[in-house]
Amino acid sequence: MRKSIMAFVLIAFLFCGNAIAQSNRYGIGVIFIEPTGLSAKFWMQKTAIHAACGWSSQKGIPFLLQADYLFPQINFFQDELSRIFFSFGLGGRMTLKNDIHFGLRLPFAIDFLSRKVPLNLFLELVPVLNLESNPNFDLKGALGIRYLFK
Repeated sequence: MRKSIMAFVLIAFLFCGNAIAQSNRYGIGVIFIEPTGLSAKFWMQKTAIHAACGWSSQKGIPFLLQADYLFPQINFFQDELSRIFFSFGLGGRMTLKNDIHFGLRLPFAIDFLSRKVPLNLFLELVPVLNLESNPNFDLKGALGIRYLFK
C-alpha cells in the first residue's frame, strides 16, 4: 500500500510540475466540503489543471487526493472589474481508508476572477464513479478561494 501511495504522489507532482512550467497563471488556496484542505489551479492557454488534497467529508475516509484536467473555459460574464467562467473536465481521485480506493471525476466548475484583487472564488459540482469491487456513483461538491500568482 505504501508503494502505491508513493507512486501516485510522485506521478501527481511530476504532472503538476510540468503544468506549472507551462502555466500563464496559478492560484493556491483552500477548498471546503469535499475535500476540506488545499487547492491549486494552473491555467494554461485555454485549459487548466486543478488539484486538491485534504480531509473528506465522508465518514471513514480520512484523506483524499484529486486532480482534474479542465477543457477550454466558457466565459459567462466579463467586464473591466471581473470575469466569471464555466469549465468542465475529467480527473481522478484517490481516497485512503484502510486501503486505497480510486475514482473517476467529471467536474463542472464556476470560477469568479477579479481584475483588481488577485483572488479566485470557485464552486464545483462533481459526479464521481468510485472504482471499487462494486462500482457506484457519488455526487460531490466544493467551494473555495485561491490567491492568484502571475
